[in-house]
Amino acid sequence: MIKRVLKDSFAMLAKSPKLFIPRILDTCIYSVFMVYLTFISIEFFSVIAYDYEFAGACPDLSVVAPFFSDFALLFFLFIVVYFTDILTYAMYPRLVSDYRKNQDVCLIAAYKDAISNWRKLLVFGLVVLSLLVVFLFAIGIFYALALEVNIVFMIFGVLISVLALFVFGVLFFFVIPIALIENRGILKSFSESVKLGFRHRGPLIKINAVFIALILLVLAALSLIGFSEGALYAGIAVFVVGRLTQAVVYTYFCVANPNMYLFLSEK
Repeated sequence: MIKRVLKDSFAMLAKSPKLFIPRILDTCIYSVFMVYLTFISIEFFSVIAYDYEFAGACPDLSVVAPFFSDFALLFFLFIVVYFTDILTYAMYPRLVSDYRKNQDVCLIAAYKDAISNWRKLLVFGLVVLSLLVVFLFAIGIFYALALEVNIVFMIFGVLISVLALFVFGVLFFFVIPIALIENRGILKSFSESVKLGFRHRGPLIKINAVFIALILLVLAALSLIGFSEGALYAGIAVFVVGRLTQAVVYTYFCVANPNMYLFLSEK
């Protein structure tokens, strides 16, 4: 089943390259946010390090106060980027469904469909964001214990992280396809996704492993590309190529996700 879903999804992208457009645009927006975040972070920590080195103490409020507006803007941009990401992701159930019905694959229609379900997407986004905060907080505790107590805690934290990702990927894999294709309420979509995910946990673990492996492969390949510290253009090229490659992988996932749901629904 996994091979068929992946093969059909690849063929779908090959026949309709415009399916890449939503994720590529979303990746471009994310990239601008990442560049701005990096710029502000470097400037902030440079000021902190300079003040600490010459003052010999932690910087006071007057030093960090000028960055408050930047942090507020970053938070606002993060919310915009985050929900834009969910919105583009939510376009694919309509796109894949229309393709499988031999209907016209229209990006505008899929966008309108996603927008009309904004309440469901908002709840989904808030649930995922809340789980992410709890997840990062828990991992931070494990790493803190690893530094203070034993390296075993860090290893345990890594294992828990991987397990949590797979559990999330399996149980919530079909939330958006169910909500948009079947027009279910968001709570009902979560409930049905958990049941369906548990029932088909084997194939879902495999397909999540495939995409995690693809993402790690892309990151590993980029890390092997070396360039000198002064090679600004090389660094920009690597960043652009890396982000576009990630957009391709993410698009493949976004197509395979509803495609697998529809495949299971037909059985």
